[in-house]
Amino acid sequence: MITNSIVQTLVFVTAILISSTEADYACFCNYNVEASVYSIPDSTSSVLGYMYEFDCKSVAVTHGAHKGFYPIQFQGQLAYIAADTTVRNQTCPGSPQLTDIITTTSQKPHGHSTTTTGTSSSITTTGQTSATTSAADQTTSQATSIATTKAISSTTTQPVTSTSNHPTTTTTTQPTTTTTTQPTTTTTSQTTTTTTTQPSTTTSQSTITTITTPTVTWPGLTLTSTEYTTSPNLYWSMAANVSGTPLQYLGIGYNLLTGNPLVARDPGLLLNKRILQLTGSSSDVREASVLLASTCPNVTTKTLVHGSQSLQKEMMTLVQPSSTHPNSLTAHAFVYNIEFKSQRGHLENNNNVYQDSLTTCTMGSTHYRGNSTAPFGNFSVSREFAIAVCKLSSANTSAINEFLDEWGTSVVLSVGIGTKTLYRTTESIQQLFQTIQATDPALLVHSGPFNGYQSSMSINEQMYSTSSVAQQSSTQNIVMTAGGTSPVPVGLTIVPISDIIRAEYFASVYDILVADSSCPDSILAGELDTISSNVKAALANYNVYKQYGTNINQVLTGLRNLFIEYSK
Repeated sequence: MITNSIVQTLVFVTAILISSTEADYACFCNYNVEASVYSIPDSTSSVLGYMYEFDCKSVAVTHGAHKGFYPIQFQGQLAYIAADTTVRNQTCPGSPQLTDIITTTSQKPHGHSTTTTGTSSSITTTGQTSATTSAADQTTSQATSIATTKAISSTTTQPVTSTSNHPTTTTTTQPTTTTTTQPTTTTTSQTTTTTTTQPSTTTSQSTITTITTPTVTWPGLTLTSTEYTTSPNLYWSMAANVSGTPLQYLGIGYNLLTGNPLVARDPGLLLNKRILQLTGSSSDVREASVLLASTCPNVTTKTLVHGSQSLQKEMMTLVQPSSTHPNSLTAHAFVYNIEFKSQRGHLENNNNVYQDSLTTCTMGSTHYRGNSTAPFGNFSVSREFAIAVCKLSSANTSAINEFLDEWGTSVVLSVGIGTKTLYRTTESIQQLFQTIQATDPALLVHSGPFNGYQSSMSINEQMYSTSSVAQQSSTQNIVMTAGGTSPVPVGLTIVPISDIIRAEYFASVYDILVADSSCPDSILAGELDTISSNVKAALANYNVYKQYGTNINQVLTGLRNLFIEYSK
C-alpha cells in the first residue's frame, strides 16, 4: 500500500508537469461561409450542427469507411463534414475545445472511434493487487490519448516505476503495445495490468491555451498566426504576408491630399496601414486575385501642364477617387504633397509650362473578389484598424484628424500594376507661344478682352495632345521611371475611409473585439454609424485642417490665367 501511494503521488506530480505543456492537434478547418455537420458519412443523414467560416474541429480517428467525408469530434460525439476544397486538413495550435472532445464509451460508435476525457481519479485493487487511476485527459509533447474501458495506469504487486526518453510507449502483460507519434486513440475491451515506461498523466481538468505566434500549415502553404488561434473565428490568425507582392497595395490606406502618383514611389500609399485584411498566402489570397501578363503595350499621354489645376488633372489620371469622397477633398487632391507644391511654384511664379509625356504599361491588376458594396464573406477590417476606429467612440475633431493623418483619407480597392515613365520639357510661356506661332498657329484661339487689353489669345488645350507641337516635344529628359524590376501601381481606385467604417466590415470579428476589450459591445448597435458620420464630416474639412499653419494657396490656377498673349 505504501508503494502504491508513492506511485500515485508520482503520477499526480507528473500530471501537473505534463499538463502544463503545449501540444498542437490535427484538425479540419472550414473556409466556407457554412458547412453542415452530419451524424454519419452521408449528406442525407441528420444534421448535428454547422461549422462556420474559419471554424476548426479536432480530427476523430476512425477505421470505418467514410469516403467523401472527414471525421471530426463535434459537441462530444463523432461527426462528419463533407470533403471539399474549402475544408482543409491542417495542424491547429493549442488545444481542442473541451466541449467537442468525445467521451469514453465501451460501445464502438460508427467508425470505431473513441477518445478519452475525465475529471476524477481513484485507486482500485484487482485480483493482481494493482493500483489503478481512471481515464483522464492525457497531455504529452506528442498529444497522445489512450483510453480503455477501465483505467490503464497501474502497477503490479512488484511495482517498478521507470522513466524513458522515448515517451508514449505502453506495454501490457497481454499483447497490447501501442506506440504513437501523433494524436492516436486506442480502445481495449478488458482490464489489463500495465507497467508504463513513463508515469501516466492524470488531470482533473484541461486548460485551453492561446499561443501568441503559432504556425498553421496547409498543404503547400504556411501561414503565420498572431493570436486567438483557439477561437471559433480564425480570421486574423490567417493573415497573409503579401509584402513585396502586388497585393501589398490592396486594402491599405491612401492619403489623397499628400499623395503624388507622378513619382516613383507614391507617398500617399500607406503600406504599413492595412485597413482591409487579406488571409491566406501571397500566392493564394481568398479575398482578392492578381492577374499579370508577361508583356503589355505602352500607352503614351501628352499633357500641357500650365498651372496647378492641369498638374492636378494629370495626376488624377493615375488615381481615381470614388464619387462618395467629399468634393472639398477631391478638389484639393495632392495639394499638400511637397513635390506638387514645388512644381506649382515653378509653374505659376516663373511663368513656365511643362510639356509632359507619360508612358504607362499596365501588365495586370489586383482587385477584390465580389462586390465591395456587399462585403459579407470577402471583406473584414484588420485588427489594428478596428482598434483605432473603436478609440474614436468619444473622440473630438482633433483626434479624428490625427486618425486621418495616420490611416489616410481613403482605402485602395483596386490597383493597376505595371511600369510608368515620365518625360518632361520645361519652357517659358513666351517660348511656347513663339513655337506654336511658327509651327502650328491653329492651336491659338482669340479669347477676347482680358485685363484691360482689347484682345487676347490662348492655346486650345483639347487640340494640343494630338498636335505636331506635342509630338515634337523632347522626350529625352526623363524625370521619373518606375516598375522596371518590380511592377508598381499605375492606376488606383479608392473609396473614402468612412465607407469602410460600417457594420458589414466589423461583424465577423465583433466577438473578438469585444472579448479582448478592443471595442465596446455597443459598437454594432449604432455606435459605428456615429463614428462613420463623424469621420465623414472630418474628411469634408480635412483640407482646412491641413492648410492651417501653412502658406499653401488652396486656389488652383487654370489655363486662362497663364496662357494669354495680349494685343495692344
